[in-house]
Amino acid sequence: MAAQPPESAGTGFDRSDSTGFARALRRLPGLGAAIVFLGLLTGTPSYGATCPSNIDADRCTANDLQPTGTQVVAGPDACTEGETISATIRVFFGDGGGANERYDLGFFVGENGEEPIGGSSCAFQSLEPTGPPPPLDLTSGSGPFEVLDGDSCGDLSASNVTYVDISSNNLLCEDRDGDGQIDVGYVISYSNQGNAADCSDPDDETQFYPDPPKCIADLNYDLPIRVELPPSIEVVKVAVPAVLVAQGTPISAEVTYYVAIQNTSSITDPVTITSLTDNPYGNLAGRGTCALPIKLAPGQSRQCSFTETVTGVAGDSITDTVTAGGTDNEGTPVSGVDSATVRIIGTPQREGNIELFKVALPRSLPEPGGIARYSVLATSTTEVPVTLETLVDDLYGDLDGRGSCSVPQYLRPDQPFYLCQFQALVNGDPGDVIVDTVTATGLDDNGNALLAEDQAAVTVTNRNAQIAVEKVPFPLQVIAPAGLVTFTVAVQNESAVDEVTITSLVDSVHGDLNGQGDCSVPQVLAPRGGSYLCQFDALVTGIVGDFETDVVTVSGTDDDGEAVSESDGATVYIVDAGGLTAGISISKLASPTAVTEPGEDVNFTLQIFNTSSVRDLTVDTLVDSVFGNLDRQGSCVLPILIPAGAGPHTCGFTGLVSGQGGDEEVNAVIASGDDGSGNRVRDKASARVAILDASPGLSLVKRAAPSFLPPPGGPVTFTVEVTNTSPSDSVELESLTDSVYGDLNGKGNCSLPQTLAPGASYSCQFQQSVVGEAVSLHVNEVLALGTSDDGDALSAQGRAFVLIAVTGGAVTLWGGGSLALIILALAALARRALPSR
Repeated sequence: MAAQPPESAGTGFDRSDSTGFARALRRLPGLGAAIVFLGLLTGTPSYGATCPSNIDADRCTANDLQPTGTQVVAGPDACTEGETISATIRVFFGDGGGANERYDLGFFVGENGEEPIGGSSCAFQSLEPTGPPPPLDLTSGSGPFEVLDGDSCGDLSASNVTYVDISSNNLLCEDRDGDGQIDVGYVISYSNQGNAADCSDPDDETQFYPDPPKCIADLNYDLPIRVELPPSIEVVKVAVPAVLVAQGTPISAEVTYYVAIQNTSSITDPVTITSLTDNPYGNLAGRGTCALPIKLAPGQSRQCSFTETVTGVAGDSITDTVTAGGTDNEGTPVSGVDSATVRIIGTPQREGNIELFKVALPRSLPEPGGIARYSVLATSTTEVPVTLETLVDDLYGDLDGRGSCSVPQYLRPDQPFYLCQFQALVNGDPGDVIVDTVTATGLDDNGNALLAEDQAAVTVTNRNAQIAVEKVPFPLQVIAPAGLVTFTVAVQNESAVDEVTITSLVDSVHGDLNGQGDCSVPQVLAPRGGSYLCQFDALVTGIVGDFETDVVTVSGTDDDGEAVSESDGATVYIVDAGGLTAGISISKLASPTAVTEPGEDVNFTLQIFNTSSVRDLTVDTLVDSVFGNLDRQGSCVLPILIPAGAGPHTCGFTGLVSGQGGDEEVNAVIASGDDGSGNRVRDKASARVAILDASPGLSLVKRAAPSFLPPPGGPVTFTVEVTNTSPSDSVELESLTDSVYGDLNGKGNCSLPQTLAPGASYSCQFQQSVVGEAVSLHVNEVLALGTSDDGDALSAQGRAFVLIAVTGGAVTLWGGGSLALIILALAALARRALPSR
C-alpha cells in the first residue's frame, strides 16, 4: 500500500465526492466577492490521443479530489443526435478548506463516442505550466499556474478556488441515458505524492496513465448540452381534380396541386423551408400561392397551391413529385417528398372521394409517455363535392369538438382541404408503439357513401434508470496495526419513472456484502428518491502511513429489465495513537428527486457523522448553497454535539425547488465544527433534483352580446378570451381565426401576436352584423394557434351562438328552461348549421 498522510477533512457520504464528475461537476452557485479564481493555463489539447487502458472504471473512484462545479464556456446550447461538436467545459476545484495538494493532473475525454478507458481516441490535456513569455518555462512558476513538486507538470493546491478549461473538438452528440443531454466519458488522473517529481513532458499522455489507479472517472457524464433528434418534415401533395375525362379525344385541362408541409421535428426544432421543387414543373417559389421561405415552428403546417395544364388521353396517369428542403435552427438539413397522380379516364366518374392523412408529433416520447399532437388532413380529390360527416379515432373516440376538429365539413373543388389538430395523452412501456387510426366517413353530392382512414404511430422510448451510491467509513482512522471499521452503504434511486431492484452489493476488498452486517438483497427502490441503507463491519490492517481504499459496486435492474450499476469508494487511514484527529462526514438526500415545473417542495435529509472514535465533535456551521444558513430550518438546530463512537445525527428541512422543464438544481451543504482541541473539520454533500416538463395548453372562451335578436338581426359584439393554462411556460399567441369572419387580427381591438405569461389571458372584441330569418341560429367558431416557449404547438377553440327569434317567444321559450337543456339544444342546432360555414 502506498503511504498517505491523514487528513482532517472528511472524505464524504457525498454524491459530489462519491462519483466525481457525475455528481459534482454541475453548474457552480454564485461565489462571494472575496473568492479569487486562479486561472490555470492548460496544455494545448491533444486530439486523437491514446486513451488509458491500464485501469478499471470501477476502481477509478478516488474521493480525495473534489471537483466543485462546471460551466460550459464554449459550445452550442443544443446539437443534433449523431453529429460531432466542439465544446470547452470549465471545471472548478478547491473550496478554500485547506485540503492537500494534488499533483500532475491529466484529463482524458472520449472522442467520437469512444470510451475514455481503453478507447482508441481521447482528447487529452494536462496542467501544462506555460508561463509567458515563450518558449515554455517549465520550472520557474512565473505563469498563472502552480508547480508544487518541482517537475514539469502542473499541480493543484485545493486551498485556492481554481478552475481548469477542458476542451474537445470531437464530442459525439448522443444521449445514452435518455435525459436529453450529451453523455461523454472522462478520466481525471493525478498523484497525491509530491515527492515523485517524475513528470517530464506535460504533452505526453502516457505519463498520466494512473498506475496504480489514483483517478476519478465517469463513463456517462451528462454534459449540459441538449441532444435533439434530427429534424423532419412531412410533405403531402394532392391533385384536384385527380381524375379527368377524355371521351375519344385528347384532353387538356387545368389541375390545381395543393402542397402541405408540416414540421414533425421535436419540440425544440423550428424549421425553415428554403426550396420547393416540382418534377416536372420546376421551382415553385412564386408560383400560385407558394412563396419562400416558409418558417415552421414544431408541429406547425403550411399549405400552398399552384395550377398547371395536364394533357393526355384516356388510360394515361400523370404523376408529379414535389420535394421540399430546408434546415433547422442549427443548420441541419431537412427534406421531404410526396407525389400526386392525375388519371385520365374515358367514362365520367360520378362519385366523390375522400383521402385522409394523419401525423403525430413528436414521433417518440420517453417513458411513461406524454402529450402527443395529432394533425388530421382530409381532402376531396374529385370534381364531385363531398360532406365530411364524421372523424372517429379508434383510441380517442369522436373527434368532433376535440382540439380544433369539427364536423361536418363541406369540401368542394375550390376548397378541397380540411385540417384540424388535437392533443392526447400517450402512455406505454419502453418499446411500445402506440398506433391509432382515424376513420372519416362522408357523402358526396350524389348520395354515395365515402370512407377513408389513416394511422399515426408514437413510439415510447426507454428512459434509463439512475442510482446514486455513497459509502462512509467509521472511524476514518484506525490505530496500527488494525482496527474495526463500520462501513455505511446508501443507495438512492434517482430515476424519474423507473422502479429499481438492487440485486448485488459487492465490495472490492470485503467481497459480497449480502448477509454481512444488515446488508441484504434484493431491495426494491421506488422512483424519485427511493433509498436503501445498510452497514457492515470489517477489519482494516496495516502499518502507520498506510491507507485502505475499497469500492462498493451496487448493481440491479430497472422495471424495464435494463441493467443499472454505480460504485463508490471509501478510504481508511492507519495512524499511530498520537495521530488521531477528529473527522466529519455529511450526506444529503432529496425526496423526491424529480419535480414538475414550475416547482414543488422537496424534503432534504442530512446525516452528519463523527468519523473519530476518540474525540467528540461539535458542529457549529451548517450552510446550504441555495437555502442559506440551515440553523433552525426544519429540525436542524445548531450547535450539534456528536460524541465519539455515536451514530450519525439526522436532521431535515423542506425547500422549494423551481425552474423550467429540463433544468436541474444541485445544491450543496457544508458542515463544519471542531473537536474541542481547536481542530477545525468540514465536509460537504450535494443533492440533485431534476425539473420535469409540465404540459402547456391554451383555453378559449367566445361570447356574443346580445345572444338573442329579433329578425332580421342586428349588430353583435363578440368577445374572445384566450388563457395560457400552463403553470410555467409562456405562450406566443400567433393567430385568431373566425369560421365566419376570418382572420381577427386588426378587427375591433384584436391585435396579434400576443405573449401570454403562465396563467395570463388575452381578451379582445370585434363587432359584426348578424342577420337571419326567424327561427335561425348563427354559429361561429374561433380557432387560436400558438407556440409555447418550449416549442410546443398549441391550439384552442370556442364557439358563440346568436339565436334570431321573436323576442317575446324567445324569452318565453328559454326563460323557463334549464341552462343545461339550452346548451344541449344550441349544440344540436350548431351541428346542423356548420355545413353552411
